[in-house]
Amino acid sequence: MLYRSRLEREEEDHRNAIKLLDKQLAEQKEKVNEEVVKRKKAEDDLDDAYASVHQLKQEVTEKDAKFAALESKLSKMKHSEVEITEAKDLRLQLTEAKNEIKVLEEKLALSQRTTDRYKTIASEVELRLKEQNE
Repeated sequence: MLYRSRLEREEEDHRNAIKLLDKQLAEQKEKVNEEVVKRKKAEDDLDDAYASVHQLKQEVTEKDAKFAALESKLSKMKHSEVEITEAKDLRLQLTEAKNEIKVLEEKLALSQRTTDRYKTIASEVELRLKEQNE
């Protein structure tokens, strides 16, 4: 009788241990799935950030070319009344182009920082997934 109750207690303890392990396994699987979703989002965000950086670099290149053309045109102008008015207009355009370049460079810097942040997030998620899979 004593052995029987002891055996029943051990069987109950064993069942409880199995339930606990099953619950922990389910929790870990859920965490892995959440990390996979986070990583996918981080990778998508990183791709978007790379695309933004590329677009901003193209815009900066285009504005630099426009800026150079305006500078060249301005330096070749003569000092007649019409040319002075044109020079003022060109200076205004040049100033606007410089301002726009500055804004685009700031956007580019922000996009590059965002890209770096997403790279870090993706690396951390990948490391956590590797650690959880070990």
